[in-house]
Amino acid sequence: MITAQHLTKRYGDKTVVTDLPFTVRPGTVTGFLGPNGAGKSTTLRMVLGLDAPTRGHATIGGRAYAAHPAPLTEAGALLEARSVHPGRTAYHHLTALALTHGIPRGRVTHVLDLTGLSDVGGRRVKGFSLGMGQRLGIAAALLGDPATVILDEPVNGLDPEGVLWIRTLLKSLAAQGRTVAVSSHLMSEMALTADHLIIIGRGRLLADTTVADFVRDSGAGTVKVVTPEKKRPHPRTTALHPRRRHHHRHPRHPPRPRHGRGTHRPHRRRPRRSALRTHRAPRLPGGGLHGPHARLGGVRRDPRRSRSMTTTTGPYRVTPARVLHAEWHKLRTLRSSWISLVPALTLTLATGLAIGASYESGDADEMDAVLLTLLGMQFTQIIVGVLGILATAGEHSTGQIRSTMTAVPRRLPVLWSKAAVIGTVSFATVLATAGRTRR
Repeated sequence: MITAQHLTKRYGDKTVVTDLPFTVRPGTVTGFLGPNGAGKSTTLRMVLGLDAPTRGHATIGGRAYAAHPAPLTEAGALLEARSVHPGRTAYHHLTALALTHGIPRGRVTHVLDLTGLSDVGGRRVKGFSLGMGQRLGIAAALLGDPATVILDEPVNGLDPEGVLWIRTLLKSLAAQGRTVAVSSHLMSEMALTADHLIIIGRGRLLADTTVADFVRDSGAGTVKVVTPEKKRPHPRTTALHPRRRHHHRHPRHPPRPRHGRGTHRPHRRRPRRSALRTHRAPRLPGGGLHGPHARLGGVRRDPRRSRSMTTTTGPYRVTPARVLHAEWHKLRTLRSSWISLVPALTLTLATGLAIGASYESGDADEMDAVLLTLLGMQFTQIIVGVLGILATAGEHSTGQIRSTMTAVPRRLPVLWSKAAVIGTVSFATVLATAGRTRR
């Protein structure tokens, strides 16, 4: 369950969200409806803790999102489809997020298969279309098998088949007892997907009602047709009354007697059997999303529970060691890191060897290992600067930092892990340079 009380956000003199209260209950698809710029995305970012509210607070499962020990298993979110480094593959992007919680890599393969990206999981994201980027963001949201799913404009860029898949997926998640929140500016899409509506305009709550009540209250009303022929309506009005189409026929074609009787019973169209069946979402191989009891790594979830379905006693939680492992995985799986590291290392080694050769031409006894180590450290500062820019500014410019902060809402462990990874690589380069120069 998502609860917000007096949620307010100001940027300087501009107020984006004003005193917004709402509740998103489990078991239903709740739609955030409003025009572009109404404050829907800002509201969802405040719910996830990516933006600090000026006033008020929001909770997921009774606690702030950052207070959960395993955030990805509590809430999965898609706020921007391009929150991923374009030089990283889809598989490595999801793996880096999974490593922060200790989620097995088999789960990454499962969500790629669920979203239809299993064939392109090894491709770099910069070659993805808008629809493929949306599917990758949905795969990241479903990675932790969360009890709450938050999607911001999920149908953007999807083809009709993908839109139908999204509708079926959201309804199946809500049928399992999960909390589902989806935002859109299209009323037609919300009418087909959502059960409950939270309508926002200019940052204020305009309505908090069901879809059926909103359509009934906002409709144009009924059309009354007056005709002197009370028994048989005009043929043009049969389009407004499809049920009367078989009750009245043209006088030239009298009704046929049925079963040898002279009387005629109006034919009543029965709904097709296929229309009575509910659509079923595709089942995830190995369990997890669409069974009667969703599973993630053996953790049994009961959809009848009204509280959060996430089990915090399991092995899936954020730890400093796992965040460090994830940062190392992100650094080593990025091609640009090696493109900058190898030339810098080569330059450092070449410079060190040149200094060593100059010392060999003179008095060999004056060669000091400490001095050579310091020289190696000076040249290794090039590597530190290049890797630091790639690890920090690169993530901010590409939007990867938003995915990272969604998985690990606390900034301090992320920053310390980045510094530890860069420092370890730099220290290893210093030792290699000093040792090669000494020889």
